[in-house]
Amino acid sequence: MSKYKLILLVLVVPSLACSLTSPPENRADEISVQSQPTAQIADELVMPTSTPLTCIVTATVLQLRECGSVNCTVKNWLDRGDVLSVHEKKNGWYQVTTPANESSWVNSKYCGGM
Repeated sequence: MSKYKLILLVLVVPSLACSLTSPPENRADEISVQSQPTAQIADELVMPTSTPLTCIVTATVLQLRECGSVNCTVKNWLDRGDVLSVHEKKNGWYQVTTPANESSWVNSKYCGGM
């Protein structure tokens, strides 16, 4: 075998072997991410959306409040089956718009179907 063929084999064969092997399927061991448990994240989630999602009132009656807290003033009452446009979710509350175009907050426990 000539000297040039040997050099070619030494340089080309290892690079072919590297290009023919597939990358590892899961590289999670190389990534260090600190995360919170899913349940905790869901309570802290702020979810602005460009296209509102909808939810359906599941309680017999549901209080529409000024802000996302039981300490906020009740603005109105919603009935079971009312369909609301959801614009944001924060700390277990949805910022919604009602069919009457009233914007406020409802407890997410009583508005489902999203």
